[in-house]
Amino acid sequence: MAKETKKLVQAITSQEENFAQWYTDICLKAELVEYSSMKGFIILRPYGQAIWENIQKNLDARFKATGHENVAMPVLIPESLLRKEGELVEGFAPEAAWVTMGGSEELEERLAVRPTSETMFCDHWSRVLHSYRELPIRAGEIGLVHRHEMRGALHGLFRVRCFNQDDAHLFVRPDQLTDEIVGVVNLIDDQIIKFCRFK
Repeated sequence: MAKETKKLVQAITSQEENFAQWYTDICLKAELVEYSSMKGFIILRPYGQAIWENIQKNLDARFKATGHENVAMPVLIPESLLRKEGELVEGFAPEAAWVTMGGSEELEERLAVRPTSETMFCDHWSRVLHSYRELPIRAGEIGLVHRHEMRGALHGLFRVRCFNQDDAHLFVRPDQLTDEIVGVVNLIDDQIIKFCRFK
């Protein structure tokens, strides 16, 4: 048993040598993830999925305790809507994956596989928010985001093309901004302390 453990440890890159490779080695050896056959995509294996479900469950409870309500936004964004974001889209457009066909029919407009969630959140709230008296709105979503990164090398588990993102969006009046930001920062701090044991 000691011999097997020594072999396993030797197969793991040291943190000091290469942190990203160490992290990747740990996740692969612990059978948390596996690379898919498509470059830049990973599969969460049962242990990895169990950890992710635990994080989601904890985040969901914390979001709800602070007045956040969950929403689920579409994974496809019309190009015209994405372009309304101006500077934001400039950063993501080169990394967007585009859907151009629906079955055997060409679509009237390209659809981006969601590289960011802000576009959908802003579009939604612009149509359903009726008065400043409804503010603050605290919305949370845990969803997949896809970025077809072209610059730099995809590296282990730090540079992947599709990942789960836990998102909190606030829509507030100027007089509510400071308190709401402090609340979200505290929520993030609590989450990191709970799961990472940082103090």
